[in-house]
This record gives sequence, structure tokens and C-alpha cells, in this order.
Amino acid sequence: MQRLVRHVEAAQWAEIGFLVFRTYYADEPLWERFQQRFGEVVDGGLVGAPAAAGLLARISGRVKLPLVSDYALVDLGPGGIAHIYRDSVSNLDGDDDDDDDDDDDDESEEEGEEEGEEGDDDEGGHLASLDPGLRMPMCIMVDQECLRSMAGEKEDEDEEEDGAVPYVKAVDVRLATNKDLGYSGSFKVAVGALMSHFYAALQFHEPVDISAAVDKSTGIWTGMGSVQPSKNAEEATNYGIKDK
Repeated sequence: MQRLVRHVEAAQWAEIGFLVFRTYYADEPLWERFQQRFGEVVDGGLVGAPAAAGLLARISGRVKLPLVSDYALVDLGPGGIAHIYRDSVSNLDGDDDDDDDDDDDDESEEEGEEEGEEGDDDEGGHLASLDPGLRMPMCIMVDQECLRSMAGEKEDEDEEEDGAVPYVKAVDVRLATNKDLGYSGSFKVAVGALMSHFYAALQFHEPVDISAAVDKSTGIWTGMGSVQPSKNAEEATNYGIKDK
């Protein structure tokens, strides 16, 4: 945790967290219950992080989990969410590049305008700008399974309990490209571990290594366990964002 705090402060990130994409819209009461508990569970994970109270106090005010909510996202799978994320971030990067080199980016600007019409998915305008501390190698999606997990519901009577652990789904932003990720490209992450453990893991591990730490009995990631870091923080936070 000390390593994460030093990294965030050295990078001077004003915000840290993930973009969260909602893909299920058929049950508003279920969604409302999720919203009511989501922040509480995330905060609870931060407060309960071992030997971290003093350290996390230095960066806890920077935690942001912007919600991207639009009916255009209905029932999109992980690959679709990764595509939306890449298009949205590329549109932002295209705007930045225009300031540096207008000639080289005339064509990109036209494409960005088209993508902007599709990529303006968030009701709060979060994609109008995106702090580097939110540009992670993975984003978060919330589908029907995730909503039910927060409410303590099972998909069917034969489904085994997940240990009553509410979860969301992490999506590799390179999913649905021609890149070999070495794993499925998405997996479940316990909401309570989202910022206290998962965000930290992404600074110092490859997503494929993080996926190897998923609990085989529940299918939910709660921590790295014995998996060792395979890359430094700078590489881990920068790769896969512009690399399509």
C-alpha cells in the first residue's frame, strides 16, 4: 500500500479509480440497490485494508468511480465494453493531439467526432476529460450478475453461493483486438477489494498475472496472493490505453 501511495503522489494524479460501465437496465429497483451499497462496500474495503489507514488517508479523497450509463450499452459483453472504452479514450487523445499538430490530426478529428456521438455514453459527462489516474489497463462493467451479487441474489436455484461476496467485472481494455492477452480478458473482482487491492495490483502487475490470482472456488478476485509483480508501475499504468 505504501508503494501505491508513493506512486499516486509522485504522479500527482488528482483522481484515481476506474470507469464503470452499466450494461443492464431492465430492473431499476435492482440497480438502485446496487448504487446504494456500491460506494459503501468500496469505502469499507479501504477502511479495512491492513496497515493502510494512515497511508490511504493521503489518497482516499482522490478516489473516483465515474459511471458510464446509457441504453446504447444494453447487454454489451466485455468485448463491447473494451471497444467503447478504447473509442472514448482515443477521442480524448485525438483532441489533445490536435493542439500539438493540427495537420496530422485532421482526419483523426473527423473520426473522433463520429466516435464522440457514440462515446458520449455517460450522463454526467465524465468522458469529456479523464485524469491519468483513471486510465487503467482495465475498466469495470456492471451487468445483471453483478447487480444480483450486490443484492445477495443467485442467478438460479442450482447456482452455488459466491460466499455472499458482491462483485463487478474487470475488463482488459485490449479485449476484442488482435492481441493475444494470454487469458479471457475479463474476470470478477470483489467490490470490497476494488480500490484497496485491485487498483494497487494494476500498478505493479500485468492483467494476465492478476487474473491468475482469481479464487478458483468462487471465481472472484480478492487479492494477489502469492503472485509476484512482473512489471514496474509506469509500464503497467500506461500500456494498452492508446495501443489498439
